[in-house]
Amino acid sequence: MNKKSIFLPSMVAAYAGAVLITVPGLKNFGCCLIVPATVAGAMYFYKRLNPGFNSFTLKDALKFSLLTGSLVAITRSLIDIVLSFIFRSNDFTVTLPEMEKVLREMALGNTVEEAIKLLRVMASDIENSGFSFLYSFFSIAGNLILDIIFAIPGGLFARNILNKRQDLGI
Repeated sequence: MNKKSIFLPSMVAAYAGAVLITVPGLKNFGCCLIVPATVAGAMYFYKRLNPGFNSFTLKDALKFSLLTGSLVAITRSLIDIVLSFIFRSNDFTVTLPEMEKVLREMALGNTVEEAIKLLRVMASDIENSGFSFLYSFFSIAGNLILDIIFAIPGGLFARNILNKRQDLGI
């Protein structure tokens, strides 16, 4: 890859993927469908921006996966944080009572009560001020880990498809 930067195609695809993941009905498909498709889209956009581009190497696919996965994670977390600030509610605050029941049923001892206290503090912060530093930190960290993990197979799959299309002259 020596032509144009991979940043612009990754940024455009990541923003589109993050917006799709925020849609309530599509949120469940975020990790296993939308994130890999986002990386494939970024690689496709890159190939379209560089007409003389030959093929993606394994290193190229991993670069796209890491960059696009990171951008999706950060963007979707920021969208979630902003919406939580505006509405003073999110999926976490709504499902907290069910989480408490599940944690108590696990019977892990005193650690469960400490975890529930921490979860209640995060929910209380979101409901009162619209922002919780702990929730934001865990949201960004968790999304980074998951989105990068699921972006890698998407990049590798897209590499094979896009290179095969190049070989076939499509």
